[in-house]
Amino acid sequence: MRSDQDEWLPLREKIIGLGDSSFRKSYYPELQRKIADLEQFRAILDQSDDGIFMVDTGTGRIIDVSGSAWSQLGYSRNAMIGMGFADLVDESARGAFDSLFGGRVQHVDIGTTLRGRNGVQIPCEISVSIALLDGKAIAVAIARDVAVRKQIGDEVKRSEDTYQAIFNSVNDGIVILDIGTGRAVDVNESACRILGISHDVAASMDFLGEIAVNLKVSREDFLKELQAIASGGSRLLEGQMKGSDGRQFWIEVSLKYGRIRGNDRIIAVVRDITERKLAEEQIRASLKEKEVMLKEIHHRVKNNLQVISSLLSIQSRYLSDPHDVKLFQESQDRVKSMALVHEKLYQSSDLASVDFSSYIERLVTNLFRSYSGSGGNVNLHLDIRDVFLNVDTAVPCGLIVNELVTNALKYAFPAGRDGTVSVLMRAEGDRYVLEVGDDGVGMAPGFDIEKSESLGLQLVAMLVGQIDGTIKTDTSKGTRYVITFGRPSNSAE
Repeated sequence: MRSDQDEWLPLREKIIGLGDSSFRKSYYPELQRKIADLEQFRAILDQSDDGIFMVDTGTGRIIDVSGSAWSQLGYSRNAMIGMGFADLVDESARGAFDSLFGGRVQHVDIGTTLRGRNGVQIPCEISVSIALLDGKAIAVAIARDVAVRKQIGDEVKRSEDTYQAIFNSVNDGIVILDIGTGRAVDVNESACRILGISHDVAASMDFLGEIAVNLKVSREDFLKELQAIASGGSRLLEGQMKGSDGRQFWIEVSLKYGRIRGNDRIIAVVRDITERKLAEEQIRASLKEKEVMLKEIHHRVKNNLQVISSLLSIQSRYLSDPHDVKLFQESQDRVKSMALVHEKLYQSSDLASVDFSSYIERLVTNLFRSYSGSGGNVNLHLDIRDVFLNVDTAVPCGLIVNELVTNALKYAFPAGRDGTVSVLMRAEGDRYVLEVGDDGVGMAPGFDIEKSESLGLQLVAMLVGQIDGTIKTDTSKGTRYVITFGRPSNSAE
């Protein structure tokens, strides 16, 4: 059996330039050096990942082969030496090698398939050049396996196809912008549909300029914003645009930074919000109409209550008993307190809540004016800051204050006594605390509002229950009522 040494011995002898008959001891050092060079060449040859073939141009047969080549093709080195190189490639490529081996060309590059043992097929790019070795023309063929590169290329194509499929399947328009110029570098089908233009037009349009014009922003300022977005952040814009068909439509544009195909880009997501804008306009118009109607209702309720108050006033003129007159006056004050709530509501821009501080200040001032002839110098202390109550809470609270302040003005300061009536309100967590008090003569020991026979105080107890509150009475220094109730859901402090 021949050894590897036997296989490359003829080549070695040609490189050295010595036959057996020429061998002399005087050539031994030179021989050793050339053998060492040959072994180094073989080692380098076998280290290459590419398949390297040395082919005799006269016969077209392989005279040496790298380890990568014979191992990938499924042969041994011994088996490949002496094989015809053209037998390893496709028939379509053999003509090119014939031209090379025939001396008509000095170099060829060709894509073909190397065929190995047991049906092995390796797609390759083969570069073949003619080189002189010891004066003899040798073809050096370097074959590079392109299967991995082809696989990578296929994966890149699949990835690009997937990207394009997703890019064009979303309903939102997507425009990829160049950060430096603001021009579109890619657009999806939805963007073309929303903007009403073809893909070719959209892909080259000055998208930034179009948006800037419609938003009445300078293009330079917009470019600066793009630079800011590129360093982190986003921007949401709204504006009207005009399509190629003259149609006016609303768009919403969300701008964010992204890296697309290795480049820094701004991703503009475009939505047609025309229907939403129309719906918002309809809602605003409907709300305005309802607001006008609600104000009219509050106005009419206030007027009706004023009519009732006027009727009570007229009726009281026919009464001769001072006690009966006072009863009518108290009822009239109650009606006025309710009418005042509706007056505040129809005069306010917020129909859902009443500015309780302003309301109580006017209510109590009216009460002080009604009882100004009772003698004494009674002062008013108010401390209600930025409290807003809905109408369902404001009316009973107003009536409570009306009854308690009226009671204080009538009974707390007899015989011209001076003093102070205070009305305070504050928020404590999710509850409100309303205090109405005076520093007058106070109530009798053991006073219990729940057992009071006074119509006014009975009304207070009933109204406190209506707002799901509690009431406590302190008679240590004058009289002080503390009412606590939950914050209504649409009230504000």
